Amino acid sequence: METIWYALLGAAFATYLALGGCDYGVGLLLDRRAPEAARRATLNALGPFFLGNEVWLVVTAGLLFGAFPALEGELLSGLFPLVGAGVAGAVLVTVGVGLRSRPAGARQRAGWDALITAGSVLAAGGWGAVLGGLLQGVPPGGPTAAVLTPFTAGTGLAVLALCAAQGATFL
Repeated sequence: METIWYALLGAAFATYLALGGCDYGVGLLLDRRAPEAARRATLNALGPFFLGNEVWLVVTAGLLFGAFPALEGELLSGLFPLVGAGVAGAVLVTVGVGLRSRPAGARQRAGWDALITAGSVLAAGGWGAVLGGLLQGVPPGGPTAAVLTPFTAGTGLAVLALCAAQGATFL
């Protein structure tokens, strides 16, 4: 039975990375030098999917908290800065997309576009580094710096590039 829960946890996180990767990829490709109509069309393409993709992050957290409370404690304590970067990036993208159309000025919209892009970099890179930390192993009770390695940085950059490719394919 435990294997089924691990499989569900892995499937939920993979689904989040696959579907949320579209959001972050589009955010990475949001060019501030493009005309306003092109930037608006880029974000409108995500409209039907945007908040639905975040549900998979909630499902993953729920599975982790509900089925594996001890694992959750070890992972969040060992990977705290990386998980924090992923969550902060997800929040910045959601806030940026939600508030981008409120101001009337092009300068303010450009600021929201920059926030969306920065949040996309932080989320994609942060979740990629979390994945790298899971692959290399989290030392139980060890210092957080033990997971900040070239491998986790490389995995973060690889997921960042994959999200950009996925966003380009989606668009």
